[in-house]
This record gives sequence, C-alpha cells and structure tokens, in this order.
Amino acid sequence: DYTIENQISFDDLKNVKLDHLEEFYMYGFNLVELKSNTFQNMPNMRRLRLCSNKILTIQLNAFRNLTKLQYLNLDLNKINDFEQKSFEGLSELKELSLMNN
Repeated sequence: DYTIENQISFDDLKNVKLDHLEEFYMYGFNLVELKSNTFQNMPNMRRLRLCSNKILTIQLNAFRNLTKLQYLNLDLNKINDFEQKSFEGLSELKELSLMNN
C-alpha cells in the first residue's frame, strides 16, 4: 500500500521500479490527465484509487499493463473525455467507480 499526498507526480514515478505494488491511493492531488502508459511500471496493481483529483481526460493506454487490476476508483474528478479504448486490457477488473464526474 503506497499513499501519496500532494508530494510527487506520475512523471516522477516513471523511473521508479514499482512492480511490487498491489494497492495505490492518490487523492486530492490535482491530477488533470492520465497519460498513456502512466502505470506501466506497476504490473501487479490490484486496487487503484485516484479519487478527489481534477482528472479531465484519460488518454489511450493510460491503464496499459494493469492486467491484474480488480478495483479502479475515479470518483470525484471532472472526467469529460476519454479514448474509447482507455480501459482496454483490464481483463480482471471487477469494479469501476466513476461517481460524481
């Protein structure tokens, strides 16, 4: 479990080996966009919470390599645009929450 509170950005995490992470919570961080391959270095992620940010867009392949992800919470953002295949490859996903967007 790794919680970040307004300290770093996803760009800072791209060069960090995080393949051991299974849960990742990042709320109130003012994220505005999920770029392609944002989570490429987190292949064992099972639970991802990105609620209470300011996410507007989700790019194609933003969740690429999250083949084990079971729970994705994007509540309380401002999502108004995402590529049709943004969630492609999430074969284990059991719960997707997009409330209050």
